[in-house]
Parts: sequence; structure tokens; C-alpha cells
Amino acid sequence: MTLRIVGKLYSGRSALAEDAVAVCSNSGYISFESTVGESVKFSDVRISERVGDIPRTMTFPDGVMFETSDNDQVDRWLDQCGGRTSWRHRLERSASFAGVALVVTALVVLISAKWGIPAFSDYIADRLPPEVDAVIAAGALEALDEGVFEPSKLPETDQDGIRERFQQLVPANAKTNFQIFFRSGGFIGANAFALPDGSVVVTDELVVISTHPDELGSILLHEIGHVVHRHSLRQVIRHSWLAVLGLLIIGDVSSAGTLVLALPSVLVQSAYSREFESEADDYALERMRDIGLDPIHFATFMERIERCAFEEEETLPECVRAHAEDEAQAGTKTGGWLKYLSTHPANAERIARFKTSQ
Repeated sequence: MTLRIVGKLYSGRSALAEDAVAVCSNSGYISFESTVGESVKFSDVRISERVGDIPRTMTFPDGVMFETSDNDQVDRWLDQCGGRTSWRHRLERSASFAGVALVVTALVVLISAKWGIPAFSDYIADRLPPEVDAVIAAGALEALDEGVFEPSKLPETDQDGIRERFQQLVPANAKTNFQIFFRSGGFIGANAFALPDGSVVVTDELVVISTHPDELGSILLHEIGHVVHRHSLRQVIRHSWLAVLGLLIIGDVSSAGTLVLALPSVLVQSAYSREFESEADDYALERMRDIGLDPIHFATFMERIERCAFEEEETLPECVRAHAEDEAQAGTKTGGWLKYLSTHPANAERIARFKTSQ
């Protein structure tokens, strides 16, 4: 059976395409109703694979090219002449293959999100050089100073005392250059952040909430734990892993700008994973036992944070007494939930763990 296929012919004699009709015989030859060229054997014509409804091209030995959108007619001719349609097209037309592909794609996405990206992030975080940590931390702190923090109003004597205590809490064999910085928290209130290079930022509001040096010390140990386990870097890589992959390939420290931009948002808005909080708690609890610091201070401080976060300094003693008398309703007052909880969820399980570890 002879098949007619309508399309455009590019003869090479002109830059313009000509309307043409290809005549395909069941004996395996193709020619045109016009006088251009002679009949050519099927096996000597290069026919492009079918991809959806994209036009197909037939390229002849003399350079003449024929283009057609009548893919179905081309397929019929291929079948008639003993040719085969593309395996890609056969898969594309298979409903069962499409269903399997959809399921496999969904599984790959889920597995990557749950295990792949976290594993990749942890692997990368352990291999980034200290120079990258410093660039990311400096840039993130600068961004937070511009958009979130205000200069600290704590007296210098109070800051010096906390700095001295902080250095006592830093492990003796630490390779990281731990430093502590003080800022007024602005709209985020009482909070503490750990940056990748070992910098720990503490807000004035968090210091005001503390009524015992060991309470603040327990929080500082928790933040040191975040640094030791590189949580902030691992977290931001999980948010920006494509950029980090490029950083590793290029090897240019200055290209860490994407992470610099991402880290403040991660610290202020995103919660550490339960895994990260548990690791930081493990570190703090172990260090508190080693240095003889009672874990009850962590639990007490976290409970008070929930209840008294936004109290003024002069009303704090009253809030503390009310909290002791009404512990079951702690944190139920409107506005009494500290933004610290958004990045450090103080749930009953964590508090109970420190209470029972005395």
C-alpha cells in the first residue's frame, strides 16, 4: 500500500521550504510528487525518532530534508517497510510504564528528601574548610545585625562575666575558635544562635530571663553542642544543597554567598530538626554531668522561658513566683511564648529528660 505524507521539503536550492508530498511505497522506496530527486530506498533515509508530536525529519543521501508533522503516517510507513518505531516513543505511549515511572519518581523524591539530602548535607558539612565556616558566619552575623539585632545594652561587667563563664564551658581540646557575642534581640526577643565558626550570639532578653548563672550556662552548652555537631551548617546545606554542590565543584570560597544569605533565615525562621536538638541536648547533658552542673537548671530555665519571655525586667520576680505556683499552665498567657521556641522547641519530653537526669 502506498502512503502519502504531507510536509515541507528543504531541497537545498533555496533557503525557503516547499510544500511537498512524500510518496512511500510498500516496497520500501520513497519519492516526491514533485520532480525533486529520485526514489530512494527506505534504508538509505535517516528518519528522526518520534518524540511526542514534535515534527519528524527525513534526511536523504543528497542532503535533501523532508519535515512532517504527520507522525502517525510515518509510523505506519515504518511498520509497513519493516522498520521500528523508537523504543522511547513506545515507552512514552505506554500507560503502564507511565504509572510505574510516576511511582518510582515519587519514591525517589521521598527517599531523597528523607535520607538522601540529609546524608549528602552531613557529608558536605564535614568536608567544607574552616575558611567557608568563617565566611558564612561573618556574613550571616552582618545580615542579622542589619535586619534583626540592635546593639547590646548589657553592662560591660555583665558581658565580661558571661564571657569568662563561656570560656570555662568550652571543651579544653576544642579546635574551634569559640566566641560569644551579645545583641539586643529586637523582634525575636530572648534567643541564642550558634554560627558555623564557633560564634554564639546571645540576646539581652535571654540574659534577663536567667536568674542563676548555671541556667544561662546550660543554654550555652546546648549552643556549643550545635557548633560541635555543625548543626547550623548542616541545616543551611539542606536548604541550599544545590548551591553547595556548585561550591565544591568550583572550589571558590567566595561562592559561599548563597549560604551566607540563607543562614539568617534558617536561624530565625526554621526549626532545627528533632535529631539536631536531641544531639545538642545530649552534648549539653553530658558536659553538665562532667563539670558538675545540675541538669535541673536547663529544665527550670526552659520552663521559665515559656512563661516569662516577654515580661519586663522589674516584673520578672513576680512572673517567676507565678510560674512556680501555676506550672501546669505555664506559657498559656497570650504572647507568653518566646520566639526562642521556634528554633529551640522546649517540649515536655526534653524538659522531663533534664529533670530526671539530676
